[in-house]
Amino acid sequence: MFALLAAWTSQYLTHPLLWWGLGGYIVFALIHSGFSVWPARAETKAASTKWQALVPLLALVLLFICVWNGETSFAVWTCVLLIDLLAVGTAWSVRSVLALLVALIATLITAALWIFTPPPVEEGIVGILTVVGGFGIFFSVAASLLMRRLANGVGDTRRNVPALAAAMPFILLMMVVAKLPVPEPSAVFAVALLMTVVLLALGILGRTSSIAAVGLAFTWVLEREWHTMHFSSAHAVLPLAWYIVFGLLFIAFPFFAREERNPIAWAVGAVSGLLHFLLIYEVVAASYPAFRNGLLPALFALPFACGVYYLVRKRGVLPSSGDARLAWQGGAVLLFVSLIFPIQFQREWITLGWAVEGLALLALFRLVPNAGLRLAGAALLSVAFVRLALNPAVFEYHRRAGTRIWNWYLYAYGIASLCSLGGAMLVQDFRATELARLIPRLLYTLGAILAFLLLNIEIADYFSIGPTLTFSFSGNFARDMTYSIAWALFAFALLLIGMKQKMRYVRYAGLALLLITLLKLFLHDLGSLSQLYRIGAFIGVALILIVASFVYQHFLAPAASAEKS
Repeated sequence: MFALLAAWTSQYLTHPLLWWGLGGYIVFALIHSGFSVWPARAETKAASTKWQALVPLLALVLLFICVWNGETSFAVWTCVLLIDLLAVGTAWSVRSVLALLVALIATLITAALWIFTPPPVEEGIVGILTVVGGFGIFFSVAASLLMRRLANGVGDTRRNVPALAAAMPFILLMMVVAKLPVPEPSAVFAVALLMTVVLLALGILGRTSSIAAVGLAFTWVLEREWHTMHFSSAHAVLPLAWYIVFGLLFIAFPFFAREERNPIAWAVGAVSGLLHFLLIYEVVAASYPAFRNGLLPALFALPFACGVYYLVRKRGVLPSSGDARLAWQGGAVLLFVSLIFPIQFQREWITLGWAVEGLALLALFRLVPNAGLRLAGAALLSVAFVRLALNPAVFEYHRRAGTRIWNWYLYAYGIASLCSLGGAMLVQDFRATELARLIPRLLYTLGAILAFLLLNIEIADYFSIGPTLTFSFSGNFARDMTYSIAWALFAFALLLIGMKQKMRYVRYAGLALLLITLLKLFLHDLGSLSQLYRIGAFIGVALILIVASFVYQHFLAPAASAEKS
């Protein structure tokens, strides 16, 4: 029967015969749905019953052929909805998740074909959005109800089916934004908002926050796609309002979630704040540059400060417990507070935001001993180091300032270095695991490297001429000697710190840098001196070595003799 209907649809279906065809498809689906559940016989195998539940879905293939031939009236989509209802009813009866998934995928493919064929452009976007929103709500609710009937527990993978159903309408909306001209986002975002509210409500009722995480991911991708393809700074009010609404919706979700200790809901709120801050910051920077200042991140910090207060006062969460919910909210507060200063001065605000946030997370770790805070803080400081130390293009982001020493190099590299060193000091007492012992060493190393880079950058900037920072180690005796003296002093500082704190790797680094400085002095700097100045230079080198020997004897010799005795 299916083969006959498919051949007739592809060859003879016309608009006057559409209703007859749709009626035939519904009868086909109804008959096979009935045979899949009736008569119920004890000897019928479960696998055979579930296979029979897929046969009515062949009617969706016939409707796909209709859409392929350009028949996209609402009668077609009414028929699709009726067949989906039969599919859900059959899946409920025979307890088959596969039948629901096949119906979902077939409907998704059919709607995608409608979007990507010429007729939708003529019919307008309202019809498409109505179909997308209607089917999205239908499958989300149906999947949630079916999973409440079938899922056995938290570990049952079938509990993820509602999240998959939740993704379908957003995929179609992204197709709409990519295919059709959507200069004004209200229609698309209204459907997305409706779907988001439904998903969050299902997440609250079903005590599962994973569906909210899926909704956040697809909602933000949809917003990002529209912003990239259709945003205009001349019409920024509506997009800005929509971004604020979506952001606040997800930020408020954990306050209503019914899961007691699950941190996913609070993580969704925190991540939503960051993602929507990036969008809103772009809108403000492009359309309202006068408001591009530290007030924006300060406003974003407020709801998360309320979240911390709510968890501590209303939920009774103790900071010393290391609760992940408190870690997410506190981390979000510190993130936006740490962005106030760099955004206000608009110099390397992303990099400094990472560095200050990393330090803030490590400080929060001492109050809320959650291991994730320590890892996140170390990771952010490492990323800030990579951006400043391993990215040569960083010097091209801003023009060289006319002020020597007190410039943006000192501001950016100095703050990042201090954050790394301060972060290492905050976590150096936590040594329970190998990773815990490694993190302070790593941060001390990164901070020292940034400080050494800052030293060399400031010397190069002091002797550079013109708008470009120039690194050169020859042709200017004063500059060459300044490098050598600065390296020697930095090496002495490392030696003193290593000896004082009994950190042998710091001491070895200082000795290595001192050796490199002496080699540079002998092989490079002394070649440009006259005989008299060379004698003075040799005397200076001798004094340096004498001082180094004295320092070594003062700090290390007593310790060595004490160990022997």
